[in-house]
Amino acid sequence: MLFGVVMVNVKITTGSIALHILPRRVLMYKRYTDVGCVLAVCLAFISLVSLGGFTTRFETCSNHQEICGFIESLKTRVYSIVSKGGETVDTLLEEVVNGALDLNGIAKFAMGSHWKTANPLQRERFVGTYGRYIRGVYIRQLRMHAFHVMRIMSVRLVDDGTYAVRVRLARRGYSDDFIVIEFHVVDGGKLGICDMKINNFISTAITQRSIVDDIIKKYGIDGAISHFEIENEKAPMNSIGGLRPQTAGATS
Repeated sequence: MLFGVVMVNVKITTGSIALHILPRRVLMYKRYTDVGCVLAVCLAFISLVSLGGFTTRFETCSNHQEICGFIESLKTRVYSIVSKGGETVDTLLEEVVNGALDLNGIAKFAMGSHWKTANPLQRERFVGTYGRYIRGVYIRQLRMHAFHVMRIMSVRLVDDGTYAVRVRLARRGYSDDFIVIEFHVVDGGKLGICDMKINNFISTAITQRSIVDDIIKKYGIDGAISHFEIENEKAPMNSIGGLRPQTAGATS
């Protein structure tokens, strides 16, 4: 009987001691649990990133070396041509930019729904005439910033086969004087620029599409071709939007 009472007292005493100790143990356990949860969340985040389950879609040149190399090569060639100067500057720039642009894609997008109604000859003439016109818009921008220091900020996938390459062009010695241009590069077997945005403004391609649509609605497709033939003979008005291209002998 006494033994039983002693055992009960021991159990009660042990229980009493345990009750005094329990809050501290619970607190320590909670701390360990919190740390474990944080580590688990971190590991889960790393796993998602490594598996592609979570991404901002902004990537670096290490993942798109060919795309970045294409833009860097274009900048280097433009700098080399402009820095040497001479009477052949305009001709050489035209050759370089002509090879860097997806002129067929640009012209087709600019025509929009009118492309379907145009006959093969009209399409060919439009690509040639409008291609010269839009080429001048790009030449003016590249020539204007030929001596700026370029840094590629990011590369992102816009849609299947098209990448947006955002670059920062800063005037040498003036890091706060810069412009941001986003080139859209299409990979259709051959890399080519199909659009550009300047300082987050609306894209050149969309602006041009609206302008071309208005002209065709007013003058027809043949009238639009004649319009751009006339524009190609004029001096540049601006470098953004729809405007006149750089002509031979003009300075930026």
